[in-house]
Amino acid sequence: MSRIGANALWPTPVFPAESKHRYNASTFDRVDPLLGGDAALVELLERAHARGMHLVGDLTPNHSDDTHDWFRAAQADPDSIEAGFYRFRHHPDDYWSWPGEPTLPTFDHRSPSCADGCGRGRTRTWPAGYEGRRRSTVGASTSRT
Repeated sequence: MSRIGANALWPTPVFPAESKHRYNASTFDRVDPLLGGDAALVELLERAHARGMHLVGDLTPNHSDDTHDWFRAAQADPDSIEAGFYRFRHHPDDYWSWPGEPTLPTFDHRSPSCADGCGRGRTRTWPAGYEGRRRSTVGASTSRT
């Protein structure tokens, strides 16, 4: 890539997921082992920097997969902290999701527990060296029904 003049890499999300594109993360705690795990991401950063290139991370802060640790905890216990991350019409199976995609429950960014939990300390700490982050459709979960 550097030979053709590119100066940045922007991989799709790196978290474990059921799809190839990984926009339906099942956790935000680690890099998918199919991609080589956390060590492979650190190596990618190091090799990119050695070539004078930057790396931009990709995160979907508007939804998770219905297999995500947080969503499973939210469904299991309506009084859990994680239940406040999502918006339920009727707990546990009727919830707001990405339009037409019931497997993508959306985060309720109006909720203080979501703001505290999703935004601070509950998502993966990006390794040193990321020069930027792309946040996919931030706020979409509060503007759609």
